Amino acid sequence: MSEIFPCFEHQTDIFDKENHIFISKTNKLLFCPVNKAFLFNSNFGYQEGYKIFNQNKGSIFLHIVEDHPIENLIFMKQKEVFPFLDSASLNIYSRSIQLAKWISNFTYCPKHGNELSVVKSDLAKSCADCRFDHYPKMSPCILVVVKSGSDILLVKHNNGSHFFTAIAGFVEYGETIEGTVRREVFEEVGIEISNLNYFNSQSWPFPNQLMMAFTAETKQRALTIDQKEILEASWFNSSTLPQVPPKISLSGQLIREALNS
Repeated sequence: MSEIFPCFEHQTDIFDKENHIFISKTNKLLFCPVNKAFLFNSNFGYQEGYKIFNQNKGSIFLHIVEDHPIENLIFMKQKEVFPFLDSASLNIYSRSIQLAKWISNFTYCPKHGNELSVVKSDLAKSCADCRFDHYPKMSPCILVVVKSGSDILLVKHNNGSHFFTAIAGFVEYGETIEGTVRREVFEEVGIEISNLNYFNSQSWPFPNQLMMAFTAETKQRALTIDQKEILEASWFNSSTLPQVPPKISLSGQLIREALNS
């Protein structure tokens, strides 16, 4: 797929021969089980929607629809979509589902209870009694893999996941990204880190996070686990690596990078 750039424009006369993505008002994605695809070159009669990406070979349009059956196609929940995504399609899906939720679900002013305006070109919605606009929420979140020699530290969170993964956490008000990394490591496993290095970032739509990944180093091996957050934490190397998140996720990419660097 050619390089794409985010944009936002409401349109009511969208041509059929473009790239279209359909998300229902119940946040399900229209999916073709035969082609394993969710981008369609037909608007299926829906001429109203939102241009959300520009690219060299045509734009991508988001349509928010009722989840009525369309022949040979199905509507899928978010967790059902994940196995069919790669890095490029994840970016498209991430922007699409978060915009669809913002447009469909955030419809009343949290302060006054008034119905908000339709979404504007800058994604804002306004209230007649407010002096400011409301914008979509995005939650910044860090990931960090701590290294000690050839070993890396992985944790299993107390959230039902069967993966060992990177330490993770949300950025607090008044906190820097780097400060968040150091705090989360200390809170979850009780060690201090140094040589903090940025790796990469990823939009993560489960539900609306901007993930930022780091590696770090430590001279401390003994761990003090926060049992409210963490079930297990241990040191691993390439020959003892447990089950980790898939490569499509930033945590999966970070773990593999830390082992190979």
